[in-house]
Amino acid sequence: MMVIQIFKEHAVSKEAKLQVAMAEIPYLRMRIKGMHEGAPDHSGSNVAAIGGPGETYIEVRKRILNTREMKLKGLLEKVRNQRALLRNKRQKLECPVVAVVGYTNAGKTSLIKALTGEISLQPKNHLFATLDVTAHSGVLPSRLKVLYVDTVGFISDIPINLIESFVATLEDAMLADVIVHVCDVSHPDCKAQIETVTKTLGQLNLSQNLLDNILVVGNKLDLLPDKVGNKDLNCNLFVSAVTNEGLDDLVIKLDEVILKATGRCCVRMRVPSGGEESRWLYKNAAVTEVIADNNNSEFLLMTVVISEAQLMKFRHNFIMH
Repeated sequence: MMVIQIFKEHAVSKEAKLQVAMAEIPYLRMRIKGMHEGAPDHSGSNVAAIGGPGETYIEVRKRILNTREMKLKGLLEKVRNQRALLRNKRQKLECPVVAVVGYTNAGKTSLIKALTGEISLQPKNHLFATLDVTAHSGVLPSRLKVLYVDTVGFISDIPINLIESFVATLEDAMLADVIVHVCDVSHPDCKAQIETVTKTLGQLNLSQNLLDNILVVGNKLDLLPDKVGNKDLNCNLFVSAVTNEGLDDLVIKLDEVILKATGRCCVRMRVPSGGEESRWLYKNAAVTEVIADNNNSEFLLMTVVISEAQLMKFRHNFIMH
């Protein structure tokens, strides 16, 4: 209940408030049972007026709670449907998604802000500052555009029904191309927090491909006295979202992992200068370099990052005809 109260204070959007309300239902049900355990059921005129003749106080409260639960489930289903539409649009654009997860207050939002430079992001130094999923656009060294998805922070011993209530939020993590697991290396219980997040991710039925593409990033390196990360934590990289230390290495590693996870490749093509081919590539691929062909000034050498499907379309449109 204490965790839920913290959630209530930080829930801003309609979606987050719905999720908190849904997570609270089992505890309210337990409270009704506990308050009246062993007490005789009363029925009175005022109760009967609400619930009908012979309906007890406990039965009235249960019925009201059940009705509320059904209404919340319907509203959350609408939220899931809206998210599915947004995901379909992203998939059509073929924009890779990086889900940023981690223990609460590990610095997920701060890291996304450092990676994207998005001014509107306002990280806060307290538990569960983020209860809403937000997506933020970034560009990798390969010139590939990606979406960083900020997610709700995890906690230890989180009840399974609380996880289920936030599935609408965590679905973005489940359907991402790559997961960045951010941990606070300055926290004395960092190792236990990493284990908690890993265990929670294991409960979300992630695909094996996604499990193979999790980057564990040790954040808050600036808070360590020696500015050196603990190798026993098994982090892939150590960074500081405040001083930007290690961020260059992180984006290079992210670039490499995303290209592999999404089946993209880096290709150099020789195309006519100002032709339809170059326009198509600018629209459907990430163009990283364009130089004139020294052997023939009427042609360009274009280096692009492109998916296998788009590469096949290019060959079909411009090479096979």
